[in-house]
Amino acid sequence: MKHLFTIILFAYLLSFAEVKASDYNNEIPHYLNYEFNSSDYDAAELNRYIKFNGLKNIYIPEKISEKIKPIKVAPRLMKSNLVLKQIYSQSGAQDETWIAINPTNPMNAIATCNDSYTNWGEYRMSAYYTHDGGKTWNFSRTAAHNNETAIDMGNSNATIFDPGICFTPDGMAIYSYGFAEITGGDLEGRNGIFASVSTDGGKTWNQPADDTETYGITVDMQGDSFNDRYTIASDLYSESSYKGNVYISWQLFDASSGSPILTAYSSESEDYYSWTTKTVHSSGETQAPMPAVGPDGTVYVSFRDSDGGKTNAPVYRSINGGKSYQRIADAMSLWNIGVQHPESGRYVLEEKDGMRISLNPQIVVDNSFSPRRGTIYVIMSGRDEHALSEIGVWLSTLKPGENKWTKIRIDNNNRGNDMFFPSISVDQTTGYVHVFYYSSQHDSNNELVDAYYAYSYDGVNFKHRRLTNEGIKVRAAPQSSGAGNRYWGDYTSIAASENMVYPLFWLPTSPGGSRGTIDLFTSMITTAPVAPENFKITNGESVVLSWDDDIRDGLGEEITDYTVWLYKNGEEIGSFPMSEKSYTDNEVNVGDLVTYGVKVVSADVRGGGQIYDYQITVGGELESMPITDFSAIPHEDGILFRWTNPSRSTDDAIFKAVSSVSIYQNSEELVNVTTGNMTAGEVNEFLYVTETEMFREGFYATVNRARDQDEAESKESDTIMAYSGAALQTYNFTFEESSDQAVVLNNGTWAITDEIGYNSDYSFTDLPNEKYAMGSNVYSVIFQPSEYQTSTPNLSFKYIGLLAISDECFVEVTRDGGKTWESI
Repeated sequence: MKHLFTIILFAYLLSFAEVKASDYNNEIPHYLNYEFNSSDYDAAELNRYIKFNGLKNIYIPEKISEKIKPIKVAPRLMKSNLVLKQIYSQSGAQDETWIAINPTNPMNAIATCNDSYTNWGEYRMSAYYTHDGGKTWNFSRTAAHNNETAIDMGNSNATIFDPGICFTPDGMAIYSYGFAEITGGDLEGRNGIFASVSTDGGKTWNQPADDTETYGITVDMQGDSFNDRYTIASDLYSESSYKGNVYISWQLFDASSGSPILTAYSSESEDYYSWTTKTVHSSGETQAPMPAVGPDGTVYVSFRDSDGGKTNAPVYRSINGGKSYQRIADAMSLWNIGVQHPESGRYVLEEKDGMRISLNPQIVVDNSFSPRRGTIYVIMSGRDEHALSEIGVWLSTLKPGENKWTKIRIDNNNRGNDMFFPSISVDQTTGYVHVFYYSSQHDSNNELVDAYYAYSYDGVNFKHRRLTNEGIKVRAAPQSSGAGNRYWGDYTSIAASENMVYPLFWLPTSPGGSRGTIDLFTSMITTAPVAPENFKITNGESVVLSWDDDIRDGLGEEITDYTVWLYKNGEEIGSFPMSEKSYTDNEVNVGDLVTYGVKVVSADVRGGGQIYDYQITVGGELESMPITDFSAIPHEDGILFRWTNPSRSTDDAIFKAVSSVSIYQNSEELVNVTTGNMTAGEVNEFLYVTETEMFREGFYATVNRARDQDEAESKESDTIMAYSGAALQTYNFTFEESSDQAVVLNNGTWAITDEIGYNSDYSFTDLPNEKYAMGSNVYSVIFQPSEYQTSTPNLSFKYIGLLAISDECFVEVTRDGGKTWESI
């Protein structure tokens, strides 16, 4: 067995000793694989998220006005593997959110909020809209107020508040909100509910039916009562005669009338211009009503009904399009959270800067064609059974045909800390239930707050995702009613439709948690199938598309029954059942730019996901990967260079041959090799004839490929040294004064000396003229290569001398022409 040895010595000081090396094991060269690794994220979930959301899409909003300065905001992937998206950022607080999804286009959603920067002064509400599934958001404002009999635009002490949003079946958006004059002489306190409409997905807003006048749904001209907490919903999906009706509910604070819960309805035939008001509940300590519509057109309203230290969630229904209501039952009753402030009487969360808190129920109805169609869900946070029990997020369910509500706790808060402002939505496509809430479950001091998302595919069993990586501090703001009325917002919302889910909430952007810095946030969530986890494109003269069985939706939930659809340049290739895992496209030409698309269609209610596109150049990029295993073998006529040709381009496409290989020394091209076997992936050799019995350094090589008139050169290989000339058959140096001495390559001053020797022999040392003075440098020397025939070679030194305990000597050998070295 032939072996080639080149020996290198590293030493501080070298004299005499003996070492032996034997039984070397051949090593196989390998490639380094670079992967994304992070302790914070699951890599598969990260890749799935990037495929679905495209992290490169970062929104820079359009210029709105000289006063509003757009700020770039980018999505952040959290430890939950869900993105946290800041919708918009500007001075002033944005809170009390509401959101709706366009039934004609689930990629279009409109978010609303109280915006203390833009809606005060001109008394126009803020709208934030997306047309690309939440990747980018833009800002708009509702129509200007022109009805001077209803409001006084010159009054700087007015307020506009409590936004609501819904869509009609044809995709028109209706934005409801309240207006009140806080001071203003004879008309102090006059207030009302108003609306603006948008027919372009939130880009522009007008008044219903008449763009010259802001119309009031209800207006109290004299201000002897006050309308508050408006929530709006529409009949989008029923097949009843009331489909298209829009319902808005609110609380009327009026001592003389008993402060009833009111609702108003309007229809498409009335252009949503004329509204009819009806009473839902006549009296009591009530607030925050919310309407919802079922698949048969039944309208349901739930609201907060305070009863001492408890809060009830009564549910009323109307089966005649909102003309009259009957009470069904209380969906649930919970003890309030927080403590009651002695001055204001409000319940407050003491650990959260004394922010006020109310248990406001939210109600939704399942309009899907799932087995739960028609089920009513009511959600609320609070303490069950008694005031000292742990806080939970509770869901009460009433199924069609049943008369008993089922209440379950759906959070995963093991500490029992504060949870508040829960909101709920049911996707009418899937029947999946989606919930948002704030939770302090990660802070033992019950001070910091996290945003939380919970979801259930069966309406009973819930999974949870923490939307924030770190808890946030709450710094509430005092309101005019005095102590015990510190405000941080009163409610959140979440919307789900056609597998798109948008929780809408606020977070402070300052470490101190000041309310003045809270901005609008969402998380882009989909329950639709995403691209196969291991979807691969093997690119060459033909293209192979392949995938495996790891098929999931955007939340990472497994899909077990599915079909894969493939597309080429937007045209459908075909569908592939679960048993098929690849497709080969032979109808391609090298150099063509081709876009392949993949879509997974789940056999269950999730249905089809979006098409995920991958653009390639057939045959790959012209530039190849560098050559590998570049080595230099001593040869009697010079240097025999050996290497392995690459077989893939820089974008991992497979090719069959290379045009040539260029060999360089210190940036100067020595030769361009075009002869011999230029097959991709195979080993090539080239004999470079040059002066022998010498070491030379700085060799590297590149690969050249050509396509039509284009050429590309690869990146450089590793740089190596080489010995020109035949390797020795035996290796025996005595270091005596003779002309027959070893050919060496060294980085110091290695030489023969007799300054100090053992038994008067000469010594080979790294410091020949300094009498072995102490040094701190590391010197090396490479000896002339030697070729041997045995599988167990011996290498010995008669003596090695080290003068100090800190001195070291290393002996290494190479068997591949200097590419790799082994220490012996």
